[in-house]
Amino acid sequence: MKCLESRVVPRIVAAPARYASQPGNPTLVYSAICAVLSGAGSEVRWAGFFPEDWRLMARIATAERVAPLLYAFSRSNACAAGFPADLVAQLARSYYQSCAYNALHFKRIREISNILSQRGIPFVLLKGSALGPALYGSPALRPMGDIDLLVQSDKLDQAVAALVSIDFCEQKAPIGRHLNHHVHLRGGEGNSEAVEIHWTLSGVPRQLEARLVGWLWQKVEPFDLQKSANGTSDRVLVLSPTAALLVSAAHQADQHRVRRLLWLYDIHLLLSQEAERINWAEAEVRAEEFGWFCVLRAALADAAFHFATPVPVHGRLAACADRPAHELESLELANPRPIAHLRRLSRLDWKDRLPMIRACTIPSRDDMIERYRPKPEFLWPLFYVVRWCSFGYALLKSVPLVLRRGFSGPRG
Repeated sequence: MKCLESRVVPRIVAAPARYASQPGNPTLVYSAICAVLSGAGSEVRWAGFFPEDWRLMARIATAERVAPLLYAFSRSNACAAGFPADLVAQLARSYYQSCAYNALHFKRIREISNILSQRGIPFVLLKGSALGPALYGSPALRPMGDIDLLVQSDKLDQAVAALVSIDFCEQKAPIGRHLNHHVHLRGGEGNSEAVEIHWTLSGVPRQLEARLVGWLWQKVEPFDLQKSANGTSDRVLVLSPTAALLVSAAHQADQHRVRRLLWLYDIHLLLSQEAERINWAEAEVRAEEFGWFCVLRAALADAAFHFATPVPVHGRLAACADRPAHELESLELANPRPIAHLRRLSRLDWKDRLPMIRACTIPSRDDMIERYRPKPEFLWPLFYVVRWCSFGYALLKSVPLVLRRGFSGPRG
């Protein structure tokens, strides 16, 4: 399945509902941002923007975590000469903040790599920390978050101990390790740096986890994070483009209730820059095997719809680029949170389901404060009501899809 097609950038990309109440024209602004990211920014009719549209662009670009990319566009394209000075200033602030944070982020990765190498613990760098240096060119363009690592399950305790030795602290999880897929650690000033050490990935049935992890370790390759002036480099292991594509699509569907353009843009760049190295036949087989077929197909469609990404046009993975993913009846992407919880429960043994239900419905005080950040903090118990109502509403919206397609989602 090597036949790829680059489609015309849609003139209109409807903005997510979360921007509907914002002053300005959300769809106009969102479509313009997508055009810039797809390389068609010069085709946007910028003269049609009103002051409230420019202000909305700053808010959406920041929320979608693509402000550094828009700043780079404003500095290198003559058609952006009409960008208001206050918009450029806000984009510049995001760009330089990303640059400063990412410098510390990759310095910490090098420190982690050194301590794990000294202790003979192999690891794979996952997600944005691996995709950013490989796909974006400038380290400032891709804002970073957590550091995600994959280690072998029998090396997990050693890996945690290694990070504790460099001033990280393991965070207590609401459920036991045997029900989870990673250990969460925090360190740095004010515990602002987060590391997640995975021994498996979420989104697959328990009986398939060993097979998934075995395949991922077969699909690793060395990558030089940064070369120094003396020719030495910081070499780490990352996933191959085929494996990275599947993991990125599955992670968005299973983990993120509110998806951001940045994560979809990761997939766009991966498909655009590494298309020749993606084994589409293997991607289709493995996606089917691990239950990720529908989310992979939806991610391809979403990338093509937003950015005119070259996607397969033959075979079962052929994506419909004329409609966004939420119109493709993909359960995982239509209502991620309730569906994700229900699917996680379905993968567990009966004896493990009650602790998972308790952790989802009645999280600990620390978890509630971290997620909802109540002001003042002592109001945190009230947010249980917010959580239950929000989850119940999302679950009710999911009922028609559940009845029509089932928890496992469409298979093709």
